Amino acid sequence: MAAVVIYFSHAGENFVSGAIKALTIGNTAVLAEKIGQRLDAPLQEIQPLEPYATDYEKTLARSQQELLSAQCVVWRPMTVGSVSARSIFLGFPVWWGTLPQIVSTYLQSQDWQDRWLFPFCTHEGSGCGDSDQRLAQLCPGAKLLPTLAIRGGRVQRADLALANWLAVCQQTIKKMEVSPMSEIKNEAVENGVIFPRGAKNDAYAQYFIGQSYLANLVADPAVNVGVGNVTFSPGCRNNWHIHHQGYQILLVTGGEGWYQEAGQPARRLHPGDVVVTHDGVKHWHGATKDSWFSHIAITTGTPEWLEPVSVEQYASLDD
Repeated sequence: MAAVVIYFSHAGENFVSGAIKALTIGNTAVLAEKIGQRLDAPLQEIQPLEPYATDYEKTLARSQQELLSAQCVVWRPMTVGSVSARSIFLGFPVWWGTLPQIVSTYLQSQDWQDRWLFPFCTHEGSGCGDSDQRLAQLCPGAKLLPTLAIRGGRVQRADLALANWLAVCQQTIKKMEVSPMSEIKNEAVENGVIFPRGAKNDAYAQYFIGQSYLANLVADPAVNVGVGNVTFSPGCRNNWHIHHQGYQILLVTGGEGWYQEAGQPARRLHPGDVVVTHDGVKHWHGATKDSWFSHIAITTGTPEWLEPVSVEQYASLDD
């Protein structure tokens, strides 16, 4: 995948993990370097013509004034040509709950028609704020994926979340290139089948590629069996994992999905199918690339989460 990583980052004093700390390299720059290494892609930093102060309070005041006045922030000429790149990985810190004004200014100067834009950001509790909405406004014509949001204090420990997100990025491009007109099947599953869909499965997001949802159906501390309704968006699947000192039973309720044990062929799943995973068996399960999927998971024991299902392996499944 031909790509370039373009980012803005602020070194010096930053608010990190509840305190102001002096950083030699900004957190977004650390994340950008990780992405560049994984993609073997060039990096280009958006640098303001007038550098931001290393002092936290001064930078805070300046960035607020720029945002409130919608100021055009001038940046230094870039040394790496990004005009011809079709896939742009864009990184930024979240300031005041949104994009820094220098990033907004840069985006407004570019032609985004038919280009892929993969945003990533660092924050200290706000998540990506309204960055996704702002990106959609500032980058008309771009194929835009949801922003990867990583806490600044955790960038050095974000490799698993980063690997899962990059897998989604690569899978999305590959799927659109191969079958740009493919239709999504079983969309009614998105709204729940028999049981409620539940909320976004944020607690386990680092162990999934794509978006999943979880509704806990049994919340009785006297019962040592977990029962939950899990819904997978098209292309979503969990990492390889093992249940120790227990087991898992899947009751398929909607859509189409996959189940696979290590060393065995993948099994295609439909409503009414039942899967029993025994203690110690390495496996994964998830949706097909073009269908929503849901199942009830009945689980005991302790899960051990392992590596993601590779893009190549998932793409090779016979849909």
